Amino acid sequence: MSQLEVEPGELRTLSWMLEALVEGMKAQELKIQGDVEYISETWSDQRYQEFVERLEGMRLYLQRFYSKCDLYSEFLQRKAQAIENYLDG
Repeated sequence: MSQLEVEPGELRTLSWMLEALVEGMKAQELKIQGDVEYISETWSDQRYQEFVERLEGMRLYLQRFYSKCDLYSEFLQRKAQAIENYLDG
């Protein structure tokens, strides 16, 4: 029979680190958005439009990534709780 050794605290730490990573990425995304708005004042040709379209595609991809990270973080929290309940039970 297989055995798994895991510490609930480590799962929670990983969950929190994942949440912190997502928050940091969201902050950088906002900064980039502001920078793009700033350069739009001087750059408005076809290449700029292509750049904005690609950036929007990346933003949508990141939104899906954030959503999956949130789900996985919640999963890790639930597993940590279940392991604690088992160990305490």
